Amino acid sequence: MTDRPVLQPTASHPITVEPTDKHVTVRVNGEVVAETDNALTLQESTYPAVQYIPRNDVVQSVLSSSDTTTYCPFKGDASYYTVTTSVGDVVEDAIWTYEQPYPAVADIAGHVAFYPDKAEIAVAS
Repeated sequence: MTDRPVLQPTASHPITVEPTDKHVTVRVNGEVVAETDNALTLQESTYPAVQYIPRNDVVQSVLSSSDTTTYCPFKGDASYYTVTTSVGDVVEDAIWTYEQPYPAVADIAGHVAFYPDKAEIAVAS
């Protein structure tokens, strides 16, 4: 096992997790694959805000686990899912999730996020 850094949010690199409080719909190649009123918005520093969708609000039949993993020193180990639409479109590693996120972002446990270049993420206005 390697020693990986574990970093805490700071004033110079803030991270917030707040309820989105709006309806969020996610489409992959035009097909709705997730819909929720319970999304969380994670804002990390100057990066674009990310919608974290409860896993239970994702169409389970479109998901398959990927072998891809990554590490974030602020959030922990991420695992990935491939999405296969009902018409057979396969989008590799369209989703990431932190199964056991670090305490600073513990609220995102049980949630998934979609890459905006692989899915259309619409937040109702």
